[in-house]
Order: sequence, then structure tokens, then C-alpha cells
Amino acid sequence: DSALKSSFEKRLLQLWVTRPASYITALARSCYTDGLPWLNELMGYLEGNATFITEYFDQHLSDLIFLKPDASFIGLIDAQAIMKLIEADAAANPELYDPAKSPDGSMLSRFLGQRAKVACNAGSWFGGEEYGSFVRFNFATQRSRIEGALDRIKTAIRFLVETYPQEPEQDA
Repeated sequence: DSALKSSFEKRLLQLWVTRPASYITALARSCYTDGLPWLNELMGYLEGNATFITEYFDQHLSDLIFLKPDASFIGLIDAQAIMKLIEADAAANPELYDPAKSPDGSMLSRFLGQRAKVACNAGSWFGGEEYGSFVRFNFATQRSRIEGALDRIKTAIRFLVETYPQEPEQDA
């Protein structure tokens, strides 16, 4: 459709997608010539955030496992140990876990979004349904924001534990 193509090309031009803006060359040159100290500082900060998360989990969220990435600022959280509690909450509060409200989400990502006000991508996006107990956690932000998110997750899990006490599992 020539009209649709013309409209699309016009929008690309408006967004500078078809050619770089005049400042891009100067920006790229500056990044390549002077950007290494900034990049090194950023990498150190991200490493510190990942260490902070690992230590926070060890001290306050021992039922969760943080899987630190080797080359990114997005780690995985494994919440397999609390999935039965989340399932109990979903059964008691189906409106909070309605897949129609977040069709790309998982029960775990809905729990974190609804109960902890922390948005995470469902692990099933990246590995199928067997990753339903995982979410991706972006830690490229201020440490205070990470701490606030983890505090809210801790409070949400405490709510689950207090609301849906689990029977100890019997050995067979």
C-alpha cells in the first residue's frame, strides 16, 4: 500500500530513524575517545548492585535465589520455594492474578506487581513454562530504588507466610 508506506517513511524521518542527527557524530566520537572512565565506573556500580542484591537475599529473602548475570544488568530471581504460597494467594484472590490484565505475565510476575509493586518480566518469556518460577530483575538503577523494591518483596512474602501457613512436608 503506497499511502501506508509513505506515512511510515514520513514517521521514520520524524523520529530520525533513517539518518543520524547532527549531534550523533560528536556524541559517538566523545564516547569512544573519553567514555572508558564512565564505562568503568558504571560497570563497578552495577557489580556493586548485584553484590547488594545477593547479600540482601542472603539476609532477608533466603527463600529466593538471585542469579547474577555474567554480562548484563538483568538478573534472574528464582522463587520456586514460595510458589505454593503464591498459588494459594492466587486461588484466594483471582482478580489480582487475572491473566487478561497482563497476558504476557506469569503468576509470579503478577504477585510481584500486585503485592510488592515491583514490575518484572516473567521468566517464561525466556525459557518456556518451566521457567514459571523465575522473573527477570533489572538492577541498573540507584541502589536506594533496588533496596525499596526488595523491601516491598520481603513485605509481600511475609504477607503470604502469615496469611497462608504451610503444613510441614512429611518425608515418605
